[in-house]
Amino acid sequence: MTSDATTTTPDAADLIKLDKSKTYGTVFPPENNAHFFQDGFYFTASGDLVREMLDEAATKKLARRTARVAADRRKEELYRQELAAQGLDETEVAEAIAEAKAEDAPIEADPKAIDLVAWARGQKKYVFGQVRKAFKDQYAIDVPDKKTGIEFLVDEGKVGEDEVAV
Repeated sequence: MTSDATTTTPDAADLIKLDKSKTYGTVFPPENNAHFFQDGFYFTASGDLVREMLDEAATKKLARRTARVAADRRKEELYRQELAAQGLDETEVAEAIAEAKAEDAPIEADPKAIDLVAWARGQKKYVFGQVRKAFKDQYAIDVPDKKTGIEFLVDEGKVGEDEVAV
């Protein structure tokens, strides 16, 4: 990780690791120490990124992830500074940051427990795959995208067009 007084840039090795809970491929025979392939990246047997195998697309994807993480870190630091300037002590600052992260995190839920109306109004956040499952479970329909789901809820009178905030 590189750091100066104002910026912290994450190292690629910190961002990209093989996630064996997701679909991945095996490289056989191994090439340049690459044993696995996932999401456009090659990984060693221990799950580390193989930088030598980055093509142009993977390099750009990695640059986007690096920039996003660096921006998120700066955002958190600015939020921390603003909270301190408002007179909050370290414990209160830590609590506020944890609360903000929890609000931004996608909520993992049983499809029956997902509140699709609150989702459509922007009051609750879910990973869209979970929203799709909830539509299948609650209404027996397949919604390929957010727009279709919102249109269905509006047509059914569950939410008004003026209430939509997704």
